[in-house]
Amino acid sequence: GDEAQQLVAAREAAILEPRRPEPWFWIGHALSERGEREGAILAWRMAIAARRGLPPAWYNLGLELVDDEARRKEAIAAFREAVRLHPEFVHAQIDLARALMLDGSLEEAGAALRAAEALESGNERVKELRAALEERKR
Repeated sequence: GDEAQQLVAAREAAILEPRRPEPWFWIGHALSERGEREGAILAWRMAIAARRGLPPAWYNLGLELVDDEARRKEAIAAFREAVRLHPEFVHAQIDLARALMLDGSLEEAGAALRAAEALESGNERVKELRAALEERKR
């Protein structure tokens, strides 16, 4: 199909110009959509290697890693880097809070949620996580 052809084209571009992050972004998204987590993780790492200062690459790496308990600390580090590079990246703040909650770091999760609330008050995901955090603290 068309998507498969686009993935082949992105892979060819990545082979020809491995230091450009754009083909790796496309590959990461395509593999993530297909549920090919390990391939997506590698693609996000390659995008980061090509250009370290890309908050979306760090964020997407964190998304791929966060649900694997053995890799959660790495996910937290990836979300932290996305936030460090782009402090107004509300989704990175929210997913950092979620990862910290999953890791049992409730105080840090609260701080990340407050930062997300300051960026975008009324965000539904922030409200849901805030409620879950309050429940966990009880």
